Amino acid sequence: MPKRQRLDLLATQVELLTEYWQQGMRDLSDPRVAEAAVSAHLTENQVKVWIKDTWTKNSTSASTLGKLKNISCKRRVSGYNLYSSSLKKDGIGFRQWATKWKQLSDEKKKFWEKEGQKATSAERLAPITEKRIKHLKNRQLKIIDNACLKLEQVGYVAGGAIYKDGLFDFFGCKTATHFFSGTSFQEAFINENHLATFLSDKPSTSRSLKILKKEVRAIFNEKYCKSCEKNNQRLPYSKLNELGISMLGLPSGVFLKNPAAYGACICKDIISCRNQLKVVINRSAPESDKDMLEVVVLEG
Repeated sequence: MPKRQRLDLLATQVELLTEYWQQGMRDLSDPRVAEAAVSAHLTENQVKVWIKDTWTKNSTSASTLGKLKNISCKRRVSGYNLYSSSLKKDGIGFRQWATKWKQLSDEKKKFWEKEGQKATSAERLAPITEKRIKHLKNRQLKIIDNACLKLEQVGYVAGGAIYKDGLFDFFGCKTATHFFSGTSFQEAFINENHLATFLSDKPSTSRSLKILKKEVRAIFNEKYCKSCEKNNQRLPYSKLNELGISMLGLPSGVFLKNPAAYGACICKDIISCRNQLKVVINRSAPESDKDMLEVVVLEG
């Protein structure tokens, strides 16, 4: 079979085809293929070859392709695979591996199976390397990127950001990535979520943000119930100004609002000073009494 001739395109042709690709020309049967061929002065077959090559480049990184050329795919660790590897080192072809395995005694098979179990346990206990984490991140970002492109084809603007150890990565269409890559967004994202402190907590001592918010909500409800002298009451966050509800003793710079809007550090600060909190309710009394009723609840 003759080797396919390499497709060499000019920079202007690649730029033009890329524009059609971004507009959704991803399928070989797309009617825009003929239009792109005329615009780029190419044949339809050349445009289809370019589409196939672009799909390959987007789905598999160059580094992964280089590894696949040099090494075989990694197989699951098992007794049979370890035994096959030993035969391969001895120069025995793969066609004889199954026959050799069948000829082994039960004792030797059990020996190799135990070796396979040991190797599997060691592999599970081994820490994830930085290289593996980076590969996992890039692979998942490509999957999300493709999903965002499909949403963009039907009129949605989709995108987002991921953060770890002071570094951001972005995904999505150009409009979304331009917004998320802005300095103002990054500063607001870190400050609002207190990531610099929260992500550095030790796993043994850190608590999830969801649990922290739940505890703060319970503290606020407890203070509100005692101020109203009623049980099983919830603090009405949507009517704080209307009912004149405020809370004293909160950490510096923290205002009373729905705990869902707090970050991890603020929740921890509120929990640490729960005994200093004071609930104040300033509300208008009935029309027969023109004086203001002020209820102050102190808990030491």
